[in-house]
Order: sequence, then structure tokens, then C-alpha cells
Amino acid sequence: MRSQICISLILLMIGLVSTTNISSNVTYVFPDNTCYLSSKPSHTNTSSLYIFGYNGRPISEDCQTVSLHSADATLDKYRLCITPESFIDPNCSVTVEFRFSDSVMVFNCNTSEMDMFCTNEETELTIKTMIVEGYQNANFTITVQNTISEIRKMPKTFFMFTSTVVTESGRIVGIAVGGTVGVIVIGLVCFIYIRGKNSRNDYAYHSSNS
Repeated sequence: MRSQICISLILLMIGLVSTTNISSNVTYVFPDNTCYLSSKPSHTNTSSLYIFGYNGRPISEDCQTVSLHSADATLDKYRLCITPESFIDPNCSVTVEFRFSDSVMVFNCNTSEMDMFCTNEETELTIKTMIVEGYQNANFTITVQNTISEIRKMPKTFFMFTSTVVTESGRIVGIAVGGTVGVIVIGLVCFIYIRGKNSRNDYAYHSSNS
């Protein structure tokens, strides 16, 4: 019975470790689910990948724009990194405009996968997709990832001191290492317990036969 409990604990720890790297996807497709989102900036988080797509359909004015805001935190600064996974536009009829702070970036028929860029820290990103005649053969997939910056805010204090940079990946690695150590410790305890129990049973068996 206790050996079954040990096995269950080990499986639970393995499950926790394996889920630390799982992230969710949030998908917006112009114009399927992008209407009326320009006035409602969505607050992002670092565990989700935001996917924007288009598949050659007409887009009304109130469905052209989506706004995202990088996650807020007391000490950490965040930025949004944009990557064109694919951009097919044989008629050069689609333009995707990105606005943040005083900057404007544009994706169009000349865009390649090397055109990745990141916003500045803690900003609102506006994504606007505009089309002209010939858009039927166009489609694109663009991803936006909220990532922590290398620079952290200094705490509001009268003394200056050096703060340690803690990244999201560092937290994940820490959880994974801790979970792995937990699995090893539980396995050793169960092994010692089961082996000791078997030794006592063998001793009792031989003593009763002697």
C-alpha cells in the first residue's frame, strides 16, 4: 500500500515538472475576432504566446485594430517582441502597422522572418491591418511574445543597491530543478523503506523456519 503511495507521489512530481514549460496560446484572426478591440487594450502575460492571423477576407474599419499592453509588475520591466512567422501577399495588398510610443513599424509584402523587432518597455502596442484590392490571395501569421527586460526597476528607497536580474526562464529552471530533486528524494526514501521492509520480512521468515 505504501509503495503505491510512493509511486503516486513520484508521478505527481514528474507531472508538475513537465508542466512548467507549458504555455497557452491566444489567437486573434482579422476580422473574425478583432472587432471593437482597439478601445480595449488587452493586458498580456509572459506565459502566453499571442498569435495574429489573416486569411484573405475583407476587414471593416472597426475590426482593423487590436491593442496589447505588456504586463505590469512592481520591479520588472516588460516588452513585446513581434515575429512574422509567415507573410504571403503576392499582390502587395496588405499592410500591418505597429505603433508603440513614438515608433511605427510596418509589415508588408517585403516582410521576411528576419524582420523581428521588440517594443520598448512597458508599452501599449497597437496592431492595425489595412487592405486594398487584391487581398484575397494574402495571408499572414504574426506572433507577439511578452518578455521580461534585462533591466529591472530600482526599488523606491533612500539607498542604492544592486538588484539581481530574475527572468521568467530562471523561475522555470528553478521550479524544474526543485521538482527533479523532489522526485529523487522521494524515490530514495521509498527505495530505502521498501528494501528495509523486505529485509525485515526475510528475517522474520528465516527466524520462523529455524
